[in-house]
Amino acid sequence: MEALPWFDFLNNNKTPINGYKNSYYLTGGVLWTIVYEWGFYFSLPILYLFRKKSKEFVFGLCFLIVYTNATFEFQEELKFIFLFVLGMLCVEIKDYLKFKKLYLNLLLFIAIFSVLIFKPDQKVNSYLNLLFVIITICIINGADLFGILNNIGLRRLGKISYSIYIMHPIILFISYMIMQKYNILFTTNIYLFYLPLTIILLISSLTYRWIEIPFMNIKK
Repeated sequence: MEALPWFDFLNNNKTPINGYKNSYYLTGGVLWTIVYEWGFYFSLPILYLFRKKSKEFVFGLCFLIVYTNATFEFQEELKFIFLFVLGMLCVEIKDYLKFKKLYLNLLLFIAIFSVLIFKPDQKVNSYLNLLFVIITICIINGADLFGILNNIGLRRLGKISYSIYIMHPIILFISYMIMQKYNILFTTNIYLFYLPLTIILLISSLTYRWIEIPFMNIKK
């Protein structure tokens, strides 16, 4: 019964489980995004109805959100909904922005550098939204940051990224609990930082190979 609220995607009030008041640490305390993810998934049947007029629909959504927030100081909910809409926008306009790969790589480099300069500090604003759109369009049109993104190690990280996303909170939680028990949690030993990271990559590789791939094959 205590675990049932954790399956509630409408709010983020997660009750402690088995009397452990910091149960949310198991997910790194990051649960608020689930509300927006579920909202997007449930909206897919509605979005499907507009598939034949997808460009008009997406541009209309962008106009509606921007027009109703003329100051670009979005309400908290619209900030994250707008990011989903911008992702759809990238798909709709990518074929209209065909440039040479060199220009795409230069634009990608400038956009990424600009994001670092702005130092967003987890805040979403109109300038960062524009930069995210530029970065996404460049990559889906073939930009590879002068070959860096084609590195075999980065490509493998991309494949197991979902497993990393799922597994890293649990592994970090267990690792930090063990380090806390032995009073080494705040030690300056750099190897203690790389050890959990290595374990995350190894376990994520295994879950990708033995869980993700078999389920993707079932879909085929």
